[in-house]
Amino acid sequence: MSMLLYELGELVPPGRVAGRAREADLADRADLALLAEWVPRFATETGAVPVDFDPAAARRGHALGARQLLWTVGDETVAWARHTQVIDGMSRVGPVYTAEPFRGRHFGMAVTAAASAAAQQAGADTVVLFTDADYAPSNAIYRRIGYRERERFAEWRVR
Repeated sequence: MSMLLYELGELVPPGRVAGRAREADLADRADLALLAEWVPRFATETGAVPVDFDPAAARRGHALGARQLLWTVGDETVAWARHTQVIDGMSRVGPVYTAEPFRGRHFGMAVTAAASAAAQQAGADTVVLFTDADYAPSNAIYRRIGYRERERFAEWRVR
């Protein structure tokens, strides 16, 4: 798979997108159940290495500064993005996932912008993300909110 590394320049808010960002509550059963569903679904849909959501690992990451952000519209959670802890002034956003019935409404863009802003507020001078170079929708939204291509990579799987 061809991958792009993007680096955030100046964050451009996505404009009017219904809903709001909130931090996932890692003690809340509903949030944990949603992440347990979406983490492996993201891997399956993107061809990433299959992984299950590990609440204990998420809590450890949270203690170090990582955050899971959810985009909600009314009482419905529609998208999710994570940013890593800040190390040496850098944080990585990802994964980013929008539930299938809610795609095409800019929720993924909004939650990515929220996660990027949260990383900056946590002290990141540099915010990056990786994306599939061949998936035009995500590449367009990342550029729209201020990300710029930095490097191109190839991801190989050895079986």
